[in-house]
Amino acid sequence: MTMMIRQIGIIALIASLLPACSREPTLINDAARLLSAKQAASVATFHHYLLADHDIDYRVLTLTQGGDLNRYTSQQFQALKVGSASKGGRGLLLVLDTADNKVRLEVSRSLEAAYPDAFIAYIEQRQMTPFFAAGRVADGILATTELIVTRAQHTQTNQGWDDEVWSPAATAGGGATANARLDGAPVPATISDTPNAQKPGQGDSPLAQNSPEVTLQAYLNAMSTRNASPDLDIYSAPTRAMLKQWVVTPAQMDNIVATYRDCHADAVRYDAQQTLAVIRYPVDERMCSPWFFVRQGDRWQLDLTAMQGLIRFGRDNSWHFDVQLINQHPYQFAFADWGFDNRGYPQKMRWHLTVASDQQGHVWVARTGAGSAAEAFGFRQDDRLLRWNGVALTHHEQAMRAMQDAEAGKPVSVDIIRDQQAMRLEGLAPPRP
Repeated sequence: MTMMIRQIGIIALIASLLPACSREPTLINDAARLLSAKQAASVATFHHYLLADHDIDYRVLTLTQGGDLNRYTSQQFQALKVGSASKGGRGLLLVLDTADNKVRLEVSRSLEAAYPDAFIAYIEQRQMTPFFAAGRVADGILATTELIVTRAQHTQTNQGWDDEVWSPAATAGGGATANARLDGAPVPATISDTPNAQKPGQGDSPLAQNSPEVTLQAYLNAMSTRNASPDLDIYSAPTRAMLKQWVVTPAQMDNIVATYRDCHADAVRYDAQQTLAVIRYPVDERMCSPWFFVRQGDRWQLDLTAMQGLIRFGRDNSWHFDVQLINQHPYQFAFADWGFDNRGYPQKMRWHLTVASDQQGHVWVARTGAGSAAEAFGFRQDDRLLRWNGVALTHHEQAMRAMQDAEAGKPVSVDIIRDQQAMRLEGLAPPRP
């Protein structure tokens, strides 16, 4: 499901990003050795971007000493000058003590309005510690950071929290302490449970329907009731097998419902055989990733396995395709009229022409959208691009800039090689979107 894919996408993204700036403080101090070196570097890198994007100085400490965790965290917050790397003095300190099996997230005064104690308690108990209980400490920290980013985005757009599930108990505060559940303890039932929340297996089991739209609604209904059962009929068989290996938290389910409440779906797109379907959203709705469906008999089931393999999420929680797989998946029929940049993000493109290049200076057409301006101009997949209006092309970014800068309605000529034959395409630049 999408909220789980977000965690995978974040981990895949941050593993490839540049290390944090040397002027920043140490973001991860893993004295308890709960993280591998790669995991610690990944968390630090993602927290580096939290500072860069939202001016939040977020540190993590793990220890094995026991004692008064609240007092210790407060002392360390001052001693480490948490928030000093932030222009606005915004700081978060996460301390995980394995001796007492407790975790505390301390919040600076400058962030108390955005992150009241009810929210902190909610993300600890409903997002972080379920991962800890499954032995996935790094994933728990990263999954919680995702919700911290979401709350920061809401704050920047002056969005309140009246419709957020933790809000009934919201009060200003400086953090919260929780059972870390490193021993696999069950989820507590005390923080902001929705009135109709249910445990896996309780209530009516959603059934796959004879249209993708209705199946998706059944899924969102299951999420709204926190039905995390992997055996629901709305899932394809491979999806059920996958979900049995995943941690599905209450906060993830709440977040998916909140996210798609404001999404506006396009018409369903089907493949030629009517065996696969996609529900997608406008390019502008960057948080609303598409849904994939596979037909079983006369019913449509969610293919979350394919989504998990293809969709990634960036540091601002916006979705994109794995760029290495963008032209190698069975659901690409639903995106033939879209353009994608070199990172796999969907774009509003005039030409709907995706180009690529290599270290040898070769530039070629990776794909064209069906019925697009690029197709009408004459471009075809695998065309090698030599010159645009007489200017030699040695990198795909040159071609992208040329497409962007082309004045609408003005003549354009592109020299190419197709099937080992040199030729020239000529026409008028399309109107701007």
